[in-house]
Amino acid sequence: MDPFPNNSLPLQGLGLSFGSVEWNHPRFPTLHERAALLATRLPRWAIASGTTAGWVWTGMGMPEPWEVLRPPRPALSPLQRTLWSAREQNPRHHIIQRMSGLTLLSAEATAREVLFSSTPVDSRAAQLWVLESFCRRPLATLLSDRKSTVSARGNAQRALIALAGLRENYPDITR
Repeated sequence: MDPFPNNSLPLQGLGLSFGSVEWNHPRFPTLHERAALLATRLPRWAIASGTTAGWVWTGMGMPEPWEVLRPPRPALSPLQRTLWSAREQNPRHHIIQRMSGLTLLSAEATAREVLFSSTPVDSRAAQLWVLESFCRRPLATLLSDRKSTVSARGNAQRALIALAGLRENYPDITR
């Protein structure tokens, strides 16, 4: 049985569905409403990262697949480590904040994680387009902030190329 009793609302135009996240209102959720939605879906220990945090900040793309970090202490139980694939938070690179009950990365730290994410490049480019306005530095400089593999850097470069393509093809939207 579907756990969402109001799952027909999106079909009627009275709600929205973002994968397994349901929004039962006929309008798009605000920044704080998106944060509150994910606060109810993620474990209390989880730190929203990557495109999951990007969805909160921008409303672009999808919050899933879940990208979360875990705090260095206390350690997660073996059961939680089995259920959730979560990298450990690095306080030097992962600046966190709380918003509407959700712990998530700052907008700039989110931009860096979105660059290196393995989710589809078009979704990442759309999130980067919005996140760029929150960043104090150009997005390309975020690539050198952390160690990464050659393939991860190539993946990040593809996101920057897709972002440049958005600007070129849709100048009226991206200006």
